[in-house]
Amino acid sequence: MRRIAEHLLHDPELAADAVQETFAKLWHKRWRLSLMKNPQGFAITTLRNQCVSIARHQKHLAPLENSPPMEDDVNETITKEQQLQQLEEAILTLPPLHQQIIRLRYVEQLSTREVAERLQMSETNVNTTMSRAKEKLRVLLTDADNQNKKPSTPNLQ
Repeated sequence: MRRIAEHLLHDPELAADAVQETFAKLWHKRWRLSLMKNPQGFAITTLRNQCVSIARHQKHLAPLENSPPMEDDVNETITKEQQLQQLEEAILTLPPLHQQIIRLRYVEQLSTREVAERLQMSETNVNTTMSRAKEKLRVLLTDADNQNKKPSTPNLQ
């Protein structure tokens, strides 16, 4: 969030203030966040509004309003966060062994050999299980994208 605020305000100190104020506002609305469909998007929007408010106070509003790339960066960040959230939700629907292999391989970034040793499986079995898990994730994410009419899915390679 701090990077976004720094991009919007062009001042690290003001950005830190904006992030702190944003977290304070989010804390006061924390009960609502769990009910929202896109709490990350709400947080980014709250941060942007806080940055605009600070810029207005600092009389720096003109540069903010005339910078369309900022909008693109914020929208791209929101899209990536939404994709990660979809991926995390899809992983939770997998069988426990599939979840464990995906997390060890992609989150902890262990090699196939290390995953096999940790789970006391053969490397071939790990590769087969991982392939099945990734295929299930592709199907789940493609279905989610088709329902949301979003063209891209996170890359699992």
